[in-house]
Amino acid sequence: MDIPPPQPPSDDRPEGRPPEPDAHAPGLPSYPQPPTGPQGPHWGQAPYGDQASYGGQAPYGQPPFPPQGSYPPPYGQYWYPPPPAPSMNGMAIASFVLAMSCVPVLGVVFGIIALSQIRKRGQQGKALAIAGVAVSGVATLFVVVMIVLGVSGALDSGTRTADLRTGQCFNLRGDSLSGSSGESRGVDVVPCSEAHDAETFGVTSLSDGSGSYPGDDAVRTMAEGKCDALADEYLDGSDRSVDELDIYYSLPRKSAWTRGDRGVTCFFGDSGRKMTGSVKSSSGDSGASA
Repeated sequence: MDIPPPQPPSDDRPEGRPPEPDAHAPGLPSYPQPPTGPQGPHWGQAPYGDQASYGGQAPYGQPPFPPQGSYPPPYGQYWYPPPPAPSMNGMAIASFVLAMSCVPVLGVVFGIIALSQIRKRGQQGKALAIAGVAVSGVATLFVVVMIVLGVSGALDSGTRTADLRTGQCFNLRGDSLSGSSGESRGVDVVPCSEAHDAETFGVTSLSDGSGSYPGDDAVRTMAEGKCDALADEYLDGSDRSVDELDIYYSLPRKSAWTRGDRGVTCFFGDSGRKMTGSVKSSSGDSGASA
């Protein structure tokens, strides 16, 4: 008896639907069937041409996508305001102001303090502090130099009495011998034939002076003894005598003595009156009163 071959299953399933497995076929696993809809089965996605748009309802209960252009910032990123600008250092301002004033020493001190604070605190004002230190340093150096020159007598106008030579005649600047305080800042050397205040007759030194300043009276006594001896020697052969003239002398002050100055300058005067001609000549004339 002939057995007819098995007939293939009829393909009457909807288009696009996979074949259904035979639940009774041995060794074949069973798979869940996809849901069907009006337009066929859905395999986890919306049908072709019906994709879910942003902001709409995703298929099958999936969460909706956010609208385009409204994505939140990435997790952990935040905006912070810019840090405040560093403050200006007050010491730097003070240093610059003092550098332009009459107290440059304080400008140097304040400038150094300001630079230290700026480095530690990160403040502004470094340029002002540097300018204050530089200008104050130059001004301080200038003041120190001027003080040294003034004390040493380098700024004295005219010729210093310590620089006079024997036989020179001179006039005091802005003063007279009778009214002088002994603090002459300089003299003008003139020919002895012209009217003059005094005539130098000796330049000596207190070489026997002690190391420390002995005092004004002791120095004056030593200078007087030196000048009296030189006066007699200078007038030797002249018709003028020591009794007719006044003897003056320039003494080293305590500050000059400390620096090693022992010089003494001796000169003749005529009771504050102008003299004409040298006292060594017989034609010397005391002249008119000053």
